[in-house]
Amino acid sequence: MKKIWIKYTLIILFLLPLITMIVINLNRDKLENDRNFYGKECSVDQLKVTKNGYEKYECNVKNITKKKELGKIKYDYADNVTQFELTAAEYEKYAKGVDVFYIYTPECELKYKSNNGILTAAFSGKEEYLYPHRFTENEMEGFKNVVIENSKDKIFATYAFEAPFGAGQTSEGMPKYQDKKGRKLTSDFSVSLKSADGFIEGESIIKSGKYDQLFEDKDFYQKSTTKMTGLVDKFLLFSARLNKNYPDSDVNSYFAILFSILFGYVYCFKKRDIGLIAYAILALYCMLTEFDSPTTHVIIFGAFAMALLWNSRSEEAEEGEENAEK
Repeated sequence: MKKIWIKYTLIILFLLPLITMIVINLNRDKLENDRNFYGKECSVDQLKVTKNGYEKYECNVKNITKKKELGKIKYDYADNVTQFELTAAEYEKYAKGVDVFYIYTPECELKYKSNNGILTAAFSGKEEYLYPHRFTENEMEGFKNVVIENSKDKIFATYAFEAPFGAGQTSEGMPKYQDKKGRKLTSDFSVSLKSADGFIEGESIIKSGKYDQLFEDKDFYQKSTTKMTGLVDKFLLFSARLNKNYPDSDVNSYFAILFSILFGYVYCFKKRDIGLIAYAILALYCMLTEFDSPTTHVIIFGAFAMALLWNSRSEEAEEGEENAEK
């Protein structure tokens, strides 16, 4: 009776973290704070112009090629960055008799800030000018409307997500980033207009609470300043890490330990052949799936070696007892 009680107590203790993890996720709505920044809270009037200027680029006249087209003389400019065409009048006014001349691309920045987050937008003109040029007031108002219209259905986290195919991409089209309600999160997106290209970024500045670090989206937001140092807190954090979606989840090692103990028990006390087959299946599964890690393999085969050693010593003890009886 005592052995049975010990066995079931150990089973409950090993399953307790897994049960706790399930309870934590079932109560996610109560435990986790809403740290999203919603683009819909910003209006056109609240979006402020922080910059309306231009980018100046130096051009060397050595890169100009003269040509004649339909009886008219024109000039082509081309370097490693840009290429464009100059009329004869433009060449006479801006490029003749100088070593360098300049082209100008209009640029502007818009910004909104609240207690919940920051929304910024940057637009760069598609047309280049031979003289300093800025966006007009009408164009700026148009950009504001575009930002608001395209941001109203967006939900922003705190940190920018890594684009899956390298630099230069936005976080759009990355559905794996979701909040606690399964809604898509983003950090930035781009828009393309007839006169300009825009890049819009949103950032939540809402602070994380103590229990927000128990969930898989913890790295999307500001890190909690409250440490989980108590015994109960550490147990909750360990249990939360058994969620397969949690960053650096411990679920693989946890189940490897459970399976090792189970199969070791089967091998030593029940049927050796079944135990060996079970271990072989588990090892093969580990090598072919997400269990593939050195730590997991050490746990599995280490436990199996201990089971063999345990069984060997048991057999020696039994033989010793038999010899003593003889």
